[in-house]
Amino acid sequence: MYTIEITTKQLVTDQQQQVLQQSVQDADPAAACEIHDNSCKISGGSIEPAKLSYLLGLATGSHSASEIVRLLLVYENV
Repeated sequence: MYTIEITTKQLVTDQQQQVLQQSVQDADPAAACEIHDNSCKISGGSIEPAKLSYLLGLATGSHSASEIVRLLLVYENV
């Protein structure tokens, strides 16, 4: 199980939402991607570490590092 949560200073644009949601679904079809205002939460079940790293890169790469206020990664290998 995993959860990636990011909160930024700026609102997530519609274009960023679309790209991020499509990319998450491409990487892990079972993942849930919730985006609200300036926060994003990606969560899913069992996933290999390489794919989790890819998802983390997608989430953080869609924002400037100076815009990220909070970043949380929770991973449990079950």
